[in-house]
Amino acid sequence: MKTTIFGVLLDVTPEQDTILRRLTRKYGFMLRFAFNRLLQGLSNIGALERHLASDTELPLRYAKDALQEAQDLIRTRHQAMKEGRDLWTQRVKKTRERLTALRASPHPNARRMAGQERKLAQGLTIGR
Repeated sequence: MKTTIFGVLLDVTPEQDTILRRLTRKYGFMLRFAFNRLLQGLSNIGALERHLASDTELPLRYAKDALQEAQDLIRTRHQAMKEGRDLWTQRVKKTRERLTALRASPHPNARRMAGQERKLAQGLTIGR
């Protein structure tokens, strides 16, 4: 795991600003390119690093950082999707239990039962 220390650049000259913006654009390109290739299933990481470094004319370290950041982003998004699915599965289960309880005994409030059915239908479509 790498550690990054954030810093602030004070008194940046217009020339330095131009250079920083160019480096930021190149790094952003590397990150987007790596992200897309990883989603497509590219398995040759070393070749991708070299390709990124040669396209942007930056050192290999920048390409490795961009690739690592893209992998972390993909990993965290998959984890968030899994946790969201689990959350909706639990909600649908509880709503089904409530609806079953309402149907089991004659309940004078039919609107409440319809609302539970709507929640269940919405949960089934979102949880997929």
